[in-house]
Amino acid sequence: MDSPHDGSIPHTCTYCQEELIELKSTKYDWDDKNKYRTDFKFKASASGAEEAAANGCAFWEWFIRDFLDDDGKRKGGGRDSGVYFEFTFTDYDEKTGYQLYPFQLQRVYTSRHWESGCSSHGSLKILADEDDPAYQFVQPSERVTPMHSEDNFALARNWMEDCCQTHEKCDKPEAGVAPTRLLEINENTVRLRTSIPGETLAWVALSYCWGGPQPLQTTTDTLTERMEDIPISLLPKTIQDAITTTRKLNVRYLWVDCLCIIQDDPDDVRREISLMPEIYRNSTVTISAARARTSNEGFLHDITRPTPQDISFRLRFLCPDGRIGSLIFYGQDEILPHRDPIEDRAWTLQEHLLSQRLLVFGSHQIWWTCRKVHTNLVRRNFSTYSEIGEIRLRFLNVFLTQRRRYIANIPGQTWLSLVQHYTNRSLTFSYDKLLAISGIAEFYARNMDDEYLAGHFKASLLSSLLWKRHSPILPRPAEYRVPSWSWAAIDGQVRFELYRAPISDALELLDCKISLVSEGAPYGAVTSGALTLRGRLRQVLWSEGRDVLIDPSPTPGTPHTFFAETIPDAISNQLDSSPDFPTPPRTTEVYCLEICTYSPTPLYRRSLPGQEDVVFGQKRSYQRSGLPKGLLLEKSEDSSDRGRDVFKRVGIFAFRDVEDLPVEKERRKDVVFMEEVEREKREFFEGVEGRVVRII
Repeated sequence: MDSPHDGSIPHTCTYCQEELIELKSTKYDWDDKNKYRTDFKFKASASGAEEAAANGCAFWEWFIRDFLDDDGKRKGGGRDSGVYFEFTFTDYDEKTGYQLYPFQLQRVYTSRHWESGCSSHGSLKILADEDDPAYQFVQPSERVTPMHSEDNFALARNWMEDCCQTHEKCDKPEAGVAPTRLLEINENTVRLRTSIPGETLAWVALSYCWGGPQPLQTTTDTLTERMEDIPISLLPKTIQDAITTTRKLNVRYLWVDCLCIIQDDPDDVRREISLMPEIYRNSTVTISAARARTSNEGFLHDITRPTPQDISFRLRFLCPDGRIGSLIFYGQDEILPHRDPIEDRAWTLQEHLLSQRLLVFGSHQIWWTCRKVHTNLVRRNFSTYSEIGEIRLRFLNVFLTQRRRYIANIPGQTWLSLVQHYTNRSLTFSYDKLLAISGIAEFYARNMDDEYLAGHFKASLLSSLLWKRHSPILPRPAEYRVPSWSWAAIDGQVRFELYRAPISDALELLDCKISLVSEGAPYGAVTSGALTLRGRLRQVLWSEGRDVLIDPSPTPGTPHTFFAETIPDAISNQLDSSPDFPTPPRTTEVYCLEICTYSPTPLYRRSLPGQEDVVFGQKRSYQRSGLPKGLLLEKSEDSSDRGRDVFKRVGIFAFRDVEDLPVEKERRKDVVFMEEVEREKREFFEGVEGRVVRII
């Protein structure tokens, strides 16, 4: 059985131990309000910090991560002079103002400075071990927080009862709807119970990570046995904790997939999975075992700080009494925020989003979210607890707050954001790609009154075709999953190019037909799909490395390559070759279908942290419209459509600005070159007549 995570050991090494934190308070000469500043300047230079990071010092690697640009060069110039790193411990008291050191330490603010500016790196909390000389100089705080406490359970009951009784915005469970089977939880026993059609019951649903085969499942052979009794001691710790929590919430029934679905009965599995959206939507509350990586870990064990999701370092500290101790600095990485283990699992996204009431047992605390309230023990902003918070808020209220924007300005923005988030999660079986998000798709379609098409919505279909792979390239799935134009056609994370990019006036949706595996599951798996468009299509050549578009026009000398970036969807079988018989360099005939058109007056939109665009492998803090972009298509070998060619999508292309091109810096400033790049963007599709294009 996996041992639960009960805290992490703060990093320490010879590099960061060279520093000795010695605090002093200073007062600016011009300040007559006794504003004391208490800080510590590290002795490490920029080159020293880089050397330490390169040799495995986690502290310095964290400290300088955003001090370097995308090329690994220092921001603010390459010199060491004027570059320094600082911790600020300044403390403010409402009665006495800014305090003169010594005072009890609680938090530190981190920053980097150079000759032309500075950059904040967020804040960290401070701890010290009880037997450390520094302990008495740190503000007391609980190192261990019990999750399995009566106070926590009482708080959870209050949240649940308040929501069910007073929140008009939060939907109540539908009467006469109940799962096929539920765990009946009595005082000392648990058994599986079959519900009666039309029966109204109150139940708790569990959202958790399996982490592998479950030790106790319901099968056709064990169904009768489970109806009589389920030995609690044989259940995985997460399910045991869910039973305990359900009892504490004063609810009698619990739904857990591995026990309430007959796992070796394909018909039962198919039927119950189709009902899962309703099971979570109509539960009294859903318990999210967010901190557990597997079902064996559980979620009611104590929280020990720093947690495994924190960054944490131990640095030497000169105490006010002259002794040398050590301080533990820990907190969330603001550049790479933590994800609870449950947020890496694809299926749990819709379990979280569809639940009206969600009780989360996270890595740092217990917290609650419904449509009206998002809170924790100390009532902080919920979005800091977990990245799912903001997404859940937008999703639950999409029909209230976004319908006007959805239609007028940003077609499908919430859905596209959800897809980006969803594809960054893992699936045990890749053929579940559409099924694991089908409940969200159904909710979205119903509330936005839109037609669902194999992962896309009709109102935003043209712009949403411009998705791109955002993770290492993988082979295309061997088994058919969806048509090639759908983002679900590949494995790995996807991103969408500019939601607000101007769509070409020449592009027109003529028809889209989807054949489903089951007509009773319109948001599930598909057997085929065909998209028919009218648009401008230009034939080009694609380099063997799948990174350059080449003009196929016969010209003497070196072939002309276009100033466009290309991103292939998946590894191409055409590139396979034997080490003994390598294939010679060659190009592939492809077709550029224009989606976004050129505009001489571009718009810019700053990207949110963690959502930066990537151009030629480099992060960009903004997204730009007005650049020709579109799909890369190849002729399908399958068939032709009444004499017309049929295509499959193989990637995307996007023309780029001069400053984004991978050329020498001096060339980017050359006026003639700049004019050449602009002219090519403007003329690439000039004179190309629109034609009917069928993509499968």
